Amino acid sequence: MKQVGDRFKQLIYSIVVLICFSLVMLVSKPIIEYDYFFQLTQKETLKIYPMSSEHHYIVNHYLEEIYDLNSSEPHQYELYTTDELTGLDGSITAASAKSIKGFTAMAFNQEVISNMDDTVVNIYYQRNLYTVTIDTAGTGISEITGGGEYLYGSTVDLIPTLRKGNEWYTWKIDECNDTDFSQNFKLNLGQQSFAMPATDLVLTGYAQPTVFLITVKIIGNGSVTSDSITAYYAEGKDFKITPDQGYKLRSISRDNVVLKLPEIEPDGTYQIRLYSIISNTELVVEFEKDLVEDNSNWVDMMVWGGGGAIAVLLFGASTGILIAAFRRKKTLQKIIKMNSAPEKHLLNALEYAKGRELELIQFCKMNQIDIKKQYKEAVLRFYDENV
Repeated sequence: MKQVGDRFKQLIYSIVVLICFSLVMLVSKPIIEYDYFFQLTQKETLKIYPMSSEHHYIVNHYLEEIYDLNSSEPHQYELYTTDELTGLDGSITAASAKSIKGFTAMAFNQEVISNMDDTVVNIYYQRNLYTVTIDTAGTGISEITGGGEYLYGSTVDLIPTLRKGNEWYTWKIDECNDTDFSQNFKLNLGQQSFAMPATDLVLTGYAQPTVFLITVKIIGNGSVTSDSITAYYAEGKDFKITPDQGYKLRSISRDNVVLKLPEIEPDGTYQIRLYSIISNTELVVEFEKDLVEDNSNWVDMMVWGGGGAIAVLLFGASTGILIAAFRRKKTLQKIIKMNSAPEKHLLNALEYAKGRELELIQFCKMNQIDIKKQYKEAVLRFYDENV
């Protein structure tokens, strides 16, 4: 009987333990007590300490949005990321703030983990404030705007004002703890915008005198020389103009504006000065043939018919003067001065007749003009009727 009783007692004990364990899995209590009868005669109390279960909880991280520093409006926050953690039911959460560039975590409260509802911990991050300090070097920069306090990620506009005759040179980064910003900042760009990095900045701006280029364009035969083809703001530059032999200066223009021709120097050259250069400038110098010298050479070398070396010029107001060919230039110049016809008209006629000797001879035959005795009239009439 005793053995039967012991086995019965063990069976009852096992059943009670199984029932209690099942109830513990359904209802969470710190301590559960159940009564049972020991050896069916003595009442005993069974104390069961339930096993703790883990539950999930989430931690939300919110970042402060950019706001107007001069506004009193409530600040807005945007969800940055969410962490999902686990903890024992009834215990305290173990949420922790993250290290986020440009932000500082604000104080937050831990929560009690519960399996009855969702446990959430919210952590808010304040956007950091940084300073931009701007300096200038030299006298080429009047001012640079853009210094002051900025929220991380807000837009910074740097706008330099340069004095006349200067251009932007470079920035120098005197203080910056952000390697990415230092590597990507455009040193050669004066006016620019960028997002405020997570560091204070100290920047110095530099300017340099503007150098203007003078482009010289030559038309015809001659040369133009100067000690330099560059100039600083409002600077002047001297140029020496030298026509080739048989040519003379026709015109000078600066940026499509015709300039007054300078006086010829004793050595046959010209001197001109470009004043107050404030931009890239084009100087155009045009040469033309010296008709007096050119026509004297042509008349001297003209050959009439069959290779004969006879050319006759007839000049004079009333009596007419017959002169043989191969006269030198000075002789022809003196003759032109003696002529009663306008010098320019005669020179143009001579120039037109050059290369048209056969046409001139044919013209004289058709019009019954004695070219040897009436050369002047023949050339002028040939020119007038054809031009």
